[in-house]
Amino acid sequence: MTISTGKKPTAPAADTQYSLLKILTIWAVVAIPMPILAFIVAPMLAPEGTWQLGVTIWLLLIGGMIWQFIVSVIILYRELDQFTWSAIKERIWLQAPQDPKTGKANYKLYWWLIPAFLAFGFFEATPIATIIGESILIPLPILASLPSIDTQALVVPELVGAWWLLPIAIVSCIFNYLLGEELLFRGILLPKMRGVFGQ
Repeated sequence: MTISTGKKPTAPAADTQYSLLKILTIWAVVAIPMPILAFIVAPMLAPEGTWQLGVTIWLLLIGGMIWQFIVSVIILYRELDQFTWSAIKERIWLQAPQDPKTGKANYKLYWWLIPAFLAFGFFEATPIATIIGESILIPLPILASLPSIDTQALVVPELVGAWWLLPIAIVSCIFNYLLGEELLFRGILLPKMRGVFGQ
């Protein structure tokens, strides 16, 4: 026996996947400004080989990260039915890890972060990271001539007691690891790339 409530059942929202063109367009919108700011605009604003150039590149890259955040917010606002924190959390996968067998939250899975951090520390503390970085120059030798941020260039007498660099570093970390790349690439692009690249 079926009891009707007079209301049509609400169908679950379709998981609309991005096309390859849309994926590449979003990536280009946020990624292309970065090398333009770092390799074209920055040398026009500060002399090469000085700490001013390093700080200028750093500030401009932070501007690029903030641009990533703005693009991410615009996309979320346009695509979410409700622009609420709970809807945003679900879209960007900001949830407890789930057991693939039961589908329930399993906080013990966070322990996998420990070997992941140890592996990262191993690569950073050994010449492996440098070797990998230098191997990129083999097919792309032009990258060697581009200006880069060398933190050693900031170890100069002029920056002794320069506490104004601390808030810059904090803002850089926030927009780089949380509100910039992490939000856009892991939270927005990855959930919508399955249709093109598979699971």
